[in-house]
Amino acid sequence: MSKNRRRLSHTLSRILRYKPRLYELEMDSKGRVSAENLIAGLRRKNDQAHRNGVTFYEGNEKVWLADFVPPEFIEIAIGS
Repeated sequence: MSKNRRRLSHTLSRILRYKPRLYELEMDSKGRVSAENLIAGLRRKNDQAHRNGVTFYEGNEKVWLADFVPPEFIEIAIGS
């Protein structure tokens, strides 16, 4: 598995295990969410950041940059 796929896998796992409410995700009785709902949740979080004044810029290597990110939109990923 490539480094980018591994990082994506870890990020999605962290969201689904520990932060589904933060992304307004509703899980079914087996703990699953649809891909559509997951993508919509990620978009809502991005929209919230944008409404709070965060402007994203596409940098080199397809990395998104911002001049300032409020603390409520920052999380520390341990072991990524």
